[in-house]
Amino acid sequence: DGIYTFDIGGRAELAWRQDKTLAQATMLVSVINNYGNFANLNPRFTTLPTVRTRIREYLDQPIRLEGVQLTQFGEFGSDWQAQAYGGYLELMFAGVGGEVLYRPLNSTWGVGVDVNAVRQRDPASELGLLDYQVETGHVTLYKDVPNFYDFRVKLSAGRYLAGDLGGTLDISRKFDSGVVVGGFFAKTNVSVEEFGEGSFNKGFYLEIPLDLLTIGHTKSRASLGFNP
Repeated sequence: DGIYTFDIGGRAELAWRQDKTLAQATMLVSVINNYGNFANLNPRFTTLPTVRTRIREYLDQPIRLEGVQLTQFGEFGSDWQAQAYGGYLELMFAGVGGEVLYRPLNSTWGVGVDVNAVRQRDPASELGLLDYQVETGHVTLYKDVPNFYDFRVKLSAGRYLAGDLGGTLDISRKFDSGVVVGGFFAKTNVSVEEFGEGSFNKGFYLEIPLDLLTIGHTKSRASLGFNP
């Protein structure tokens, strides 16, 4: 709609881990935002499912349950890792899924496969679900390039939340401070006319480890993104 959005608030996370089992819950708190400036976030020119365009309905609340998830990790030798998970996986979708990663020990590459069966959450209810459901999954090739500015390249191919098929290229660089800067673009079998302005999905992102701002050790990261 020709405007920029902003949202100032916070995230609170509660986590419990025992051996290779992780349970976590996350709440979002919005102090001030301008989502009310959107007259309508649901475009009428497309027949695609509204898997992301209802974002205002999910975020335009003072407090929102972002996710409640149980994850089980596993290792098979030194080269194979796996995880299975279920619950309210993110702000807009709930379901179950799993991922297997093959990465030879001390190598700079790896291959992952993930499969998920998810259902759209009801923005008007913390725990309610809508009728829309979809099976998604991707095969992803990871390649680190340590001799060239520590770049990491991720190339994925598979099925996305709207049921479309395609791929994503993501290139990022991790600095010595732990800060990550990257960009991506995704192209699927959705036509330019049906996708609308921009023709395909793309964006840039910045990840900042909160270790830089805290006294104790934490793996949490702050993420900033620009996604036109």
